[in-house]
Amino acid sequence: MMSEAAMPGHRPRHRQDFDLLYWVVAFSTAVAWVVLYALCVAILYHVF
Repeated sequence: MMSEAAMPGHRPRHRQDFDLLYWVVAFSTAVAWVVLYALCVAILYHVF
């Protein structure tokens, strides 16, 4: 959303770039949650 102010020239593939950015952010968030969950499980197995 802030990139629109940085780039005043609107391109026709701006929507595709936004969709790609959305999928990259969603995928990174999912990977981060999986890594965090695996880390918590590993810590619990080491503690108990």
